[in-house]
Amino acid sequence: MFRTILDDYQPDVVVNCAAMTDVDGCESDREAAFEVNGTAPGDLASCCTARDIPFVHVSTDYVFDGGASKPYDGAASTDPRQVYGESKLAGEEAVQNVDGDVLVARFSFVYGVRGDTDELVGFPAWVRNTLANSDDVLLFIDQHLTPTRAGQAADTFLDLLEAEAKGLYHVTCRSCVTPYALGHKIGPAGYGRHAGR
Repeated sequence: MFRTILDDYQPDVVVNCAAMTDVDGCESDREAAFEVNGTAPGDLASCCTARDIPFVHVSTDYVFDGGASKPYDGAASTDPRQVYGESKLAGEEAVQNVDGDVLVARFSFVYGVRGDTDELVGFPAWVRNTLANSDDVLLFIDQHLTPTRAGQAADTFLDLLEAEAKGLYHVTCRSCVTPYALGHKIGPAGYGRHAGR
């Protein structure tokens, strides 16, 4: 099917955003997670390479263990702590093992507004919706995130494509905050309760 699509449309580049992103679902169905997130990206990259089509794979910061005290760079050692991260790392490796023009971009904590529906998605939407239901918002203070606006990440991504970048890149914002601090920027003070791990 994918080969037919490539042959029919002859794209200038293929960007793989498909993934099994339900972290809990990955834990309960490891086989499906590795099929979708681990094996499929390598197969897609191989099909593209055979046709001399550049291939771009979207990955995640879940390939790390989250224990570092400073931001991860591209050379940082990976050590995923859950099936989702393990399967995404397997996908990165499968793509990078293909002998062709490949780019792997790791995104982190992406949020934003959908272009087709103008619907807010991600962490801000969850905080807003939870508050709207008058429920407590339990937010961690011992975790640090780099919340990345989807539109900004997409612009950076397009810049990498235009520059014909290859290899591994981290596409995130520079800010590093706790979920608790970010939640209080979204909702009124006093609505969130903090928690440690």
